[in-house]
Amino acid sequence: MDIQLSYSRLLMLFGVIVIGMVGSSVTTTYGTATNSTAATNSTAAVSSNLITEVFMDDNFSGNSTLINENIPLLDDPFQDSISSMIISEVENQSSGYMVEICEHKSYSGNCMILEPGEHDITTLDELHDQISSMRYLSPHTLELKNVSSGILINGSN
Repeated sequence: MDIQLSYSRLLMLFGVIVIGMVGSSVTTTYGTATNSTAATNSTAAVSSNLITEVFMDDNFSGNSTLINENIPLLDDPFQDSISSMIISEVENQSSGYMVEICEHKSYSGNCMILEPGEHDITTLDELHDQISSMRYLSPHTLELKNVSSGILINGSN
């Protein structure tokens, strides 16, 4: 599975949609702006510096998908089902980007800003199995919002 996952990540860097199944684990990838769903759902520029892998189970297991775009409403089965995630910077790039996860569609309700790294139930806290939307925030946006990583905030736009 590690080889397929690495291959999937490599393909994502080039905007390829990857859907694969290994054993009982399903790996689905949200597309880039070339995907018609992404083009209609994305509301801001996509960070080409971060890739987020979300998992339905804790400890980075279960069904997973790679996301590299803003998602105002996650599709099933991931909506309100994310228990862990890994936010990775694209190799050799220090971006300063972070990911905002929110409990309701269109980045509303309780939201949390996360830095690159591994985030499990402990980090996700109140948003465990409650995430419905997520987006990438640029360093400039973070400065304007005056927010810090890991802080639970009430909805933002």
